[in-house]
Amino acid sequence: MKWFLSILLIASTGLFTGCETRHLPGSDNDLKTYLWLTIVIATMAIVIVVLIWINYRRSRQNIVELTDLHDALTYKNQALLQTLTALEQSHNNNSRLLKVVAHDLRGPLGAITSIAELGSDGKVPDEKYKQIMGIIYRSGTKALSLANDLLLDLQNLGTLNNAEPLHIDDQLKYCVELYDHKMKEKDQRSILETIPAVVIGDREKIWRVFSTLISNAVKFSREGGVITITMKQQKENLLISFHDEGIGIPDDLKDRIFEPTEATTRPGTFGEPSYGLGLSITRNIVLLHLGRLWFESHPKTGTTFYVSLPLVSTGNK
Repeated sequence: MKWFLSILLIASTGLFTGCETRHLPGSDNDLKTYLWLTIVIATMAIVIVVLIWINYRRSRQNIVELTDLHDALTYKNQALLQTLTALEQSHNNNSRLLKVVAHDLRGPLGAITSIAELGSDGKVPDEKYKQIMGIIYRSGTKALSLANDLLLDLQNLGTLNNAEPLHIDDQLKYCVELYDHKMKEKDQRSILETIPAVVIGDREKIWRVFSTLISNAVKFSREGGVITITMKQQKENLLISFHDEGIGIPDDLKDRIFEPTEATTRPGTFGEPSYGLGLSITRNIVLLHLGRLWFESHPKTGTTFYVSLPLVSTGNK
């Protein structure tokens, strides 16, 4: 701006000097005319420069205000996106929670329904009445316990709140007994080989692991198949295997089988539905107990899931 004013002043001075030099012989009126003309031009130039300067200052202020407004809108937009993401995650968690509830309750409720159906058809022998009523009672108790546990604790599946010494052989015997009716529907049978073994764990969560693996073995085994469950001690760990003679796991699903998504689901050999949550929950629970979960599968020989858990003791109870 200073150089612009300097040029105008120099031009004005030159104009004035030129006028004075050229009109010395003439009248004073011409000199005054040129003088006033120079003053007017210089004044207009100064006014223009001042207006340009004021406009420049205002433009800079407007730019600053627009920048602040843009930053504020960007911040609010990010906050809104975070809120929407949190709401979407909450919705997904609620949907997943409902699926988990349905998944875990299907076992004991299915046992009660099947046994009640046998009783209504008069197919229950008198000598097995007491045994069957015991299964109904234990299944109902298990379902009620699961409902209470899910209401209190399913929002935080990553904690181990009720760790206690567990006799794994008893847990397995109970789970096999619970799914015996499902095996009979498909003319299947089970082989259970146990050893006395104790681990530290959450009773309900460990039950979910065994229930899911046995349920899947029944679901994906062919009619007349054999499901073999064995327990072995491996140094300081307890190794439990769940083997079926079923349809196996396709190669394109093996890397994603533990993901909690419906993309890994497929119906059982009798069209049983799947929800894509059981193995994901099972793996998380096993990891929570400092254990390992893996599998071997082939379409012709079936699938074997392995669960390794830290062993506390073996021997008599």
